[in-house]
Amino acid sequence: MRIIFTFLFFSLFISLTWSQNLVPNPSFEASNRRPAAMLDDGIEFTRAVPGWVSPNRASSDFITSRFRSSKVLKMPPHTGDNMIGVVVQGAHWAEYVSAKLKEPLEVGKKYYVEFWISAPPSYNKNPTGTPLFNDHFGIRFDKKLYFTDTKIIEKKPQIIAQSGNRLEPKIWKKINGSFVATEAHTHIYIGQFFNQTKPEDIIECYFFIDDIFVEKLEKEAEQFEPSKSYKIKGKVASIVMENIYFETDKYDLLPESFQELNKLVNIMQRNPTMTINIKGHTDSEGDVTHNQKLSENRANSVYNYLVQQGINASRLSHEGHGLSQPIAANTTAEGRQKNRRVEFVTKSQDTIGQGIIMTDIAYDFSKNIKNSALQLSNIGKDERHWNCANFPIQEDNVTPEYQKVLKSFSQYKPTAADKFILSKTQDSKIVHLQTSSFYPEQQMFILGILNELQQQGFNYIGLENLKKIDQLNQSGYPILENGRAFQHPIYGEIIRQGKDLGFQFFNLSPTETETKKALNILRKNKFSFQDQPPKAGAQIWAKAMNINRILKKDPNAKILLLSNNVDEQTKGKPSTIGFWLKKLGGNEVLSIGQSPTYQPCAKTQTPLTKKMKISRPSIFQKRNIVLIPLEFRSDGKAIPVHDIHIYHPKNSFPNNRPAYLQNGNRKPYDLNIDKFNMSYPCLVFAYKKGEDVNKAIPLDVIERSDNQDDTPLILASGTYEIVLRDGKKRKKMEIQVP
Repeated sequence: MRIIFTFLFFSLFISLTWSQNLVPNPSFEASNRRPAAMLDDGIEFTRAVPGWVSPNRASSDFITSRFRSSKVLKMPPHTGDNMIGVVVQGAHWAEYVSAKLKEPLEVGKKYYVEFWISAPPSYNKNPTGTPLFNDHFGIRFDKKLYFTDTKIIEKKPQIIAQSGNRLEPKIWKKINGSFVATEAHTHIYIGQFFNQTKPEDIIECYFFIDDIFVEKLEKEAEQFEPSKSYKIKGKVASIVMENIYFETDKYDLLPESFQELNKLVNIMQRNPTMTINIKGHTDSEGDVTHNQKLSENRANSVYNYLVQQGINASRLSHEGHGLSQPIAANTTAEGRQKNRRVEFVTKSQDTIGQGIIMTDIAYDFSKNIKNSALQLSNIGKDERHWNCANFPIQEDNVTPEYQKVLKSFSQYKPTAADKFILSKTQDSKIVHLQTSSFYPEQQMFILGILNELQQQGFNYIGLENLKKIDQLNQSGYPILENGRAFQHPIYGEIIRQGKDLGFQFFNLSPTETETKKALNILRKNKFSFQDQPPKAGAQIWAKAMNINRILKKDPNAKILLLSNNVDEQTKGKPSTIGFWLKKLGGNEVLSIGQSPTYQPCAKTQTPLTKKMKISRPSIFQKRNIVLIPLEFRSDGKAIPVHDIHIYHPKNSFPNNRPAYLQNGNRKPYDLNIDKFNMSYPCLVFAYKKGEDVNKAIPLDVIERSDNQDDTPLILASGTYEIVLRDGKKRKKMEIQVP
């Protein structure tokens, strides 16, 4: 299976990347014959490889799967099945390869050029080492050259390896560059050329060469400055920054916070008219007065740090809000952690782009966000890049009931989750579906059934902490101001496709005013919260009321709720959305949970998920019984926490991207950013053409760590605007994905 996939990907790679390549047979996949050994002279090489010759009759090698040699240890080609080998043994013997270009170079036009090179660990029993490239090794464009001897060619190449670059055996390295053609050259030559001023400057080595690429740059990426195209004069932007840490119940900044705050310092230095109001917040644990003072002190600590870094104090203000402005329920550790935060509110008096600020915070370079799994996911750095020391790991509670499930698990059979879910949602009016920001595969599953849900009559989607709904309805696509939770491209795509399908979106989370009103009503009616914090219970009642208003206004409404917590069973706490909707209007809620079968940050899978051998999202059934995680009440009784549960398989990573992204009409698109003179690391954003790249949530984001990194974008067919961002500049261009 792996061989088939490799072939398919190679074909795709060729069609997307090499469509404008001026080099014939650039990866040496076409052949007239496949030698089984090293070649004796250049004529043999020319006869074997269509489009290529040995210009000085030296015996360059054509290396295929049949190749065997006691002198050189073969390694896998960079792509495909074939590559070539050349040896340089000083000025008296140097091998080259040459080809006639598909068309002559145009004088005055700029060309981008690259090739890939590696070496065996030794040649003829002599270790390769790590030789340093020189400025006469690379690609030369010239007229037709032909020699009858094997000596080194006395020319200087236009494309050379960067100064100080070393050749690492068994590792493929890209050599690339751009130049403006001064003559209508017709041929390309690759190898070591002679430097008359430094005749000793020769790499004596055996090289592997693959994937040569020459392209005329018809239109380069343009310099892009968001601040010139998106003004926020007179408007306010609110920013929540992660990774700002204090010791428990203290207000001294921990060193881990400096990296995050330095990003804000850089932004303020680039935008000298920007002012910041620093707001401190706490969770609900502890005394109200104490929390108020603690939040003020924490905001003051951040203020002092920014002043110490050179930000003028006149541009800063600070205040504390204690526990009065939660953004999540204080009933869970996760919710309390979200509420312990520092918020920055900025107001600019000129053309500073809010898009700059929000984009830079949402999508930062991995070196700056290495402790944030959520932000790493936003830039295409999946679970393989997470710092598991900062990731919560939930272990199974091995109870007698759990043991019973383990023993009987062989009776449960997996079935495709999408078909099963759609068979149950057909007759449902309200569906509550779990989605966690930590697991984009859950969002991808929802995206995969969204069209079918719309066909079943679902016409509303409720999202937690959804902001700026009016702007969403006006633009028709997701924007960064909708909230932090939706900054992942897949979650943004749920909103984008939902709008295209005609869904109406609403904020499932109540406002602070709605929560206070709900709490007063419930207390007035002497509602028993049992062991549930009253404010948390009131928030759930307010959520249910938001939904109930829609149902009263629109009798044909069918509602999809997306949130992290879908535990609709009582668990000893009567206040759930399902409880209130049934009490208020007799409406039942179909609750659906999702979880991975493999925890990337756990040492092992759980005893139960080890038994789950699945390759797609699945439901496990034993006759009419569906396997669902159990919750244990205070009386020791185990109950299922929701109606249905979806289990996701362990992720695989073809093309260096998660497999779940590459479903349907989405496919890898390799964008060669070296053509655009960007430094590394470099962030690559793909936006739908016509959307405002200053404010839209991108369809995909990746980070390229260096020019050996070939991580592709994952995009459907269409026209896109691409924004490149390195540490100093941005560039923008348009691409067409076939």
